[in-house]
Amino acid sequence: MVLDLVHPSLWPVIYGRSVDTDGKIIQCPFRALEPGNNIYSYSGDAYGEYSDYNSDDSEESYRGYNVNDYSRVVEASRADRYMNGWSKKFCWLPSEFEVSADGTSTKISSYINNLNGPGQKELFYPILEKIFSKFVPMFNHLLADLNGNNHHRFRSGSPTEVTDYDGQDSKKKVLTKKYYDAWEQLILEYENDQELTVDFEDLTLENIDSDDESENNEHEIWDLGGVCLHRTWSPPNITDDVKLNGKTAKVIVKLANIILTPENPVYDGGSWHVEAMRNERIIATGIYYYSQENITDSELRFRRTVHVNRNPHVQWSNWGNVHDMNTEFGVQELGQIETIDNRAIVFPNVYQHCVSPFRLEDQTKPGHRKILVFFLCDPSANHEIPTTKTVTPQQPGIRADLEAALRSGRPGRLAEEIFQMILKNIPPPIPLEEAEKYRAALMRERSNFTGKSSMVQGIQYNFCEH
Repeated sequence: MVLDLVHPSLWPVIYGRSVDTDGKIIQCPFRALEPGNNIYSYSGDAYGEYSDYNSDDSEESYRGYNVNDYSRVVEASRADRYMNGWSKKFCWLPSEFEVSADGTSTKISSYINNLNGPGQKELFYPILEKIFSKFVPMFNHLLADLNGNNHHRFRSGSPTEVTDYDGQDSKKKVLTKKYYDAWEQLILEYENDQELTVDFEDLTLENIDSDDESENNEHEIWDLGGVCLHRTWSPPNITDDVKLNGKTAKVIVKLANIILTPENPVYDGGSWHVEAMRNERIIATGIYYYSQENITDSELRFRRTVHVNRNPHVQWSNWGNVHDMNTEFGVQELGQIETIDNRAIVFPNVYQHCVSPFRLEDQTKPGHRKILVFFLCDPSANHEIPTTKTVTPQQPGIRADLEAALRSGRPGRLAEEIFQMILKNIPPPIPLEEAEKYRAALMRERSNFTGKSSMVQGIQYNFCEH
């Protein structure tokens, strides 16, 4: 059984319904775009700018297709892929965490959604502040790594030119023996923990007579592969501009327990997914496994999508379309990490992740896994998102507490008519029954949205509990 103690899908920002601290109804961000950018608008025809295009205009054509019309179709297709993954209805609501200049302490400066009841702030916030402070160095490392150029699809390859034709009968080739010698030296350096100095792209080409190629076997060389030293991973340079130190982080908090019993002894695991939708712009996830008892070993697995080289013979052809051979993406397995007790894990939200199944170790006793999750939203200044500093609490209980506090204070001494006028300026709450319906709609939207990007990545939003 999964017990969601704090989950951002309950009382999120509801576009057209939620109210900010200025009393304004929060709208879907796409509605604020300047007129003319209709391809990025959710109202009316998504591509209204193009639908009125007159293909009979006297412009240059090629093979019966209007060149300008074709470019507009391509641009619209790109816009369609870009919009896929955005929500028109909901947005998770982050809190604001103020990180000290040295990165060693944190102050939660706005309430945590669904963890803002009576006594909860005093009980939980100091603990969460201390735990998040321990995550700051890991988040800094991740942000620096994302900001760098360390993410290569290939970290190995063959020489830039295995064969070079000089226009005459002779060829310049890499000797197979030289290639084997390079590998032997590289392996020796690696085993002795020395600095790697062999770069296969630097191997020199040598003249080989076209009638005697026994010293060179191109297929063998390609099968051996090589290592590109400039593509090997190195720790990122963590600069002040990417650090969270001295900044206000936008963080979404989740708390969940997985309870196993002798009657329900198995957790089936989750499916591959990335977190949230583009509205939240979650760039990193931090998970703390703070309590595990009587469960078997489990792993958090990772993979990512990569661009793949498309076959030019089928690219943009009817054959390629029919057999789905025009796809631009593939999937690369990245590995896994064991989710042991008291372990903290941070990973970028460009990675799809999946929780492996686990079960009770002792089938006669109950067991559990308890997790705390920090979803880090894009900290850059150019990403604006509502936070609990700008959105009033939507829970009925909080509204009732606020009204009681006002009545017991100075406003309560005013005439009842004036007091009621004050209450009318406070945004109305969303009842629990209605909030649960919104949550169900949010989960359906995030589980079932379609489009090329989601189909390619195999994204499924089932809110697995890591």
